[in-house]
Amino acid sequence: KHFKPGEALGPYCLLKRAIYMVNMDKEEDISTIKSKLVKTAGIRFVSTDDVLLEGTSNILVRLDKTYKFLSRLRKSENLKKFKDEEIFLIETLLKPRLKPEVEITIKDVDIIATTLGTTYDGLINLINKSIFDECKKLSEERKDEFISACVKELMTTVLGEKYVKALPNELKVFVENPSVIRVDGLCKAISIPKTFAIVRCDGDNIGKFLSGEGPLGLNEYLEKLLTIIEDAVKTSGISEDVLNYVRDGFNTLKELLSSLGFKYIPVTPARTAAMSLALMISAISDLRIIKDGYGMVIFSGGDDVLALTPSQTALRIATELRSSFSDEYFRQVGNVIVPTIPTGRSVSIRFVSIADLMNYELGKTLELLEDLGKECKWIINEREYPKDTLVISDSRIGISALLPLHKEFRGLTETALIISFLVGIGTLSSNTPNDFISIVKDPKLLSGKSLEILSKYVMRGNVVTSSGAVGEVYAADLIELLTEWFSKSSNSKVLIGDDESNLITEVMKLLMIMRREL
Repeated sequence: KHFKPGEALGPYCLLKRAIYMVNMDKEEDISTIKSKLVKTAGIRFVSTDDVLLEGTSNILVRLDKTYKFLSRLRKSENLKKFKDEEIFLIETLLKPRLKPEVEITIKDVDIIATTLGTTYDGLINLINKSIFDECKKLSEERKDEFISACVKELMTTVLGEKYVKALPNELKVFVENPSVIRVDGLCKAISIPKTFAIVRCDGDNIGKFLSGEGPLGLNEYLEKLLTIIEDAVKTSGISEDVLNYVRDGFNTLKELLSSLGFKYIPVTPARTAAMSLALMISAISDLRIIKDGYGMVIFSGGDDVLALTPSQTALRIATELRSSFSDEYFRQVGNVIVPTIPTGRSVSIRFVSIADLMNYELGKTLELLEDLGKECKWIINEREYPKDTLVISDSRIGISALLPLHKEFRGLTETALIISFLVGIGTLSSNTPNDFISIVKDPKLLSGKSLEILSKYVMRGNVVTSSGAVGEVYAADLIELLTEWFSKSSNSKVLIGDDESNLITEVMKLLMIMRREL
């Protein structure tokens, strides 16, 4: 009775459920189930419940250190009907599970819901109502101090700690002057989501690159390599004589390889070893990124990754997986300089419900990566960039959004993620994409400039801040930021075969998806 539709087909989850069925019996009393939850946790299995809850759990635990948030939840009006033993079961869902240093407890919403005489959705809704009410009370009691702390923890989870340390002015105001935020939207944003994310990424043209066939020809590759060395030499203060010596060596190498008939990069043992090491370092880096985003790695092979993550952290994990792969030409590991593989990396994120069929959703995530991410090309400021794309989809919505991941234009994507965050906390109305579609009708019939003008008009009517002069000033600043972004994005479009879509349209699709996830 504790099998979930999404887990019935997987042997790993099947084993976990079998252990639950052996150790759990809904006829047993609460104290027995309580002891078995902790005892069984010693095996330390990780399930989709763990992943789904982890983002919210970490936000609440950090708020608990200063504001005793979890302690307040115990006394919430919504939970007064439960005994202490039953409250303990609910608390197991609200404590982090995937970090090795935390207390080990099992998270299983189904078992706890059955034990408490309710349903999965009923229990999640009850907990979320309690979180919302206590968040509202704290915002009234501690005012800006709590609101600032709450939004900072949410930003850290959704956007990443490094990004929060260098916040743009349009987001810094949330921490420095939190009175501009509508508290209702913020308190909803820290609740438990009903989805988690499957993240699948793969290096672009890795096979060809490892065999020496691309993405650059031999001469282009040598010229690029020489440029990198020249730039490094100039910043290191090495004499021009040394640089000329290096140039002569490269010219001799080009002539030699050309006379031998080489068209592609020679695949030497040294090159193969360097690429293998680069993939190993990349795999380790990917593990760290996913762990920092409270996710669980299924496999990490250097260029390709499959992982499950909380819905709150999925987008920033995707951008970090891309940037760590080849933004820099070299990595320093101790005293060793390791080259990266200079190709793009496409990523597919699929938001799924806990009750969706896991085998199907894993396949769909890969299918969208191959059919959209790997088949598209971006035209940005009249320059063409193949692949290197982030695909975002949702199992309950029949649309997919595409965003560019190329280093030169990732700023557009990062700003799009900020726009998603603004929808999540209610500063940008969740009705924004609906208003856009109702006005634009068919985006494919309009030019980029027309889409820019109409989207600016839509944004002006959908920025929502607190009442008062401060809120009005911030709304004006935010609208200016958004209109600037739409101006830059109007010259960007993605092509898949004969199908063409402007980046502005893709971001509106993104908002349709993310308003369910954040």
